Amino acid sequence: MATDTMKTRFVNTMLLVWLCTLFSSPTSIAAIDEQSEFRQLEQQFQQAKTKAQFIAVATGYDALKTTDSVSVSIIFNQANAWLKAEELGRAIAGYRQALRLAPRDESIRRNLNLAIQKAGHQSQQPTIMDYAFFWKDRLTISSLAMLITIAIIAAGALFVLNHRSRFSVSVFRFLVVGSLTLFVSFIVKINEEEHTLHGSVVANSTDAKKGPAASYESAFSKPLTDGLEFCVVNQQQDWIEVDVSGIGLGWIPKTDAVVY
Repeated sequence: MATDTMKTRFVNTMLLVWLCTLFSSPTSIAAIDEQSEFRQLEQQFQQAKTKAQFIAVATGYDALKTTDSVSVSIIFNQANAWLKAEELGRAIAGYRQALRLAPRDESIRRNLNLAIQKAGHQSQQPTIMDYAFFWKDRLTISSLAMLITIAIIAAGALFVLNHRSRFSVSVFRFLVVGSLTLFVSFIVKINEEEHTLHGSVVANSTDAKKGPAASYESAFSKPLTDGLEFCVVNQQQDWIEVDVSGIGLGWIPKTDAVVY
């Protein structure tokens, strides 16, 4: 009887191991292949000398961006390749996306500023919300959510313990105000990153129109140039309406911009 039980356990264990191997192997192989391709692209970047070679490296990273969870290294390296290829609009868009994943990475921020300077544009001017919630640009959405959760739990713990000391009351009030402030900054950041489409011009120059067709009059006195950043207001077929800070609204072809 004991022997049959041991055999049954052994068979069940081997079956479990086989199932784990069956379902985990493809993922492991895919991860290995992705790492191998990533290293190859890094080597190609080091060896690249011409614009065409850097463009080939940059487009090669697209194959590694098919999953929902793209690493910041892939986005950052691709942006570096675009920068070397003098595709400044694509580089700026890439650095912006990389900063969303790693907002405290100074190397990303430095390269972003370099790309903006090379494009001949000014960095985006801080808004009132940027001054009011100065910390939000240094934190990811998930980090803000975690801080809010911690503050709420701490405030709840003090409330349950019902400490009446002056210090405890002060800490409780601070945590409540802090939670509310962080929550507002969280909403602002969600709106900026999840509910607002941003983009940059990737054509050498594009003539913004007053409507979604080439037949419309020009919206501005000068064309929009490579690397100029904007927010998307509307989309219609092959055209997007962009809001350029300090300039106004205009329609440009989708092919002349990258949106994220």
